[in-house]
Formats: sequence, C-alpha cells, structure tokens
Amino acid sequence: MIVADLGRSAKENMKKTGTCPKCGSRDLIKKATVVDHGHANSEQPLQVATYKDGDALFFKGERERAVFAWICVGCGFTELYTEGPQYLIQP
Repeated sequence: MIVADLGRSAKENMKKTGTCPKCGSRDLIKKATVVDHGHANSEQPLQVATYKDGDALFFKGERERAVFAWICVGCGFTELYTEGPQYLIQP
C-alpha cells in the first residue's frame, strides 16, 4: 500500500477538525458527491473497488464504496474520503 506524506498528520484533516489545513477557514462543504461521467455520459457517484480475485473473468469478488469530498470554500483545497472503508477489506 502506498501512503502519501502530505507533511501533516492525519489528525489535521478537515473531516476531524472542521478547519482547512491549508488556509485555516472553517467555511467547508461537507460530503460533496464526486460525480463520475460513465457510459453514455451517465452521472453516478465515484466509487473505489477491491477484488478478491482480480484475475478472474467472472465473479471477481468485487466490493465497492462511494467516494465523497470535503471542500474548503476559502481556498478550494479538497480532501477525498471513502465511505465505510472497512467493507473494502477482502477476507
């Protein structure tokens, strides 16, 4: 697993503090839907997926969860979060 070092601890994220880590604003948009324009330009929430058997042709054991954003109105800084990430762990 790759983890990006943003030069700040996870305790400084907008979701936990209610404050933008870049500019300090408390004016935030919470849980904004990140839209994916899929087939035939249909709109659906962006999702992440894990697979129990990614090499299988069928029945890969896919698990999906929606991604949402917290956005700072002051500077536009955006953080993405996955809803219920524990569900993505494959047994």
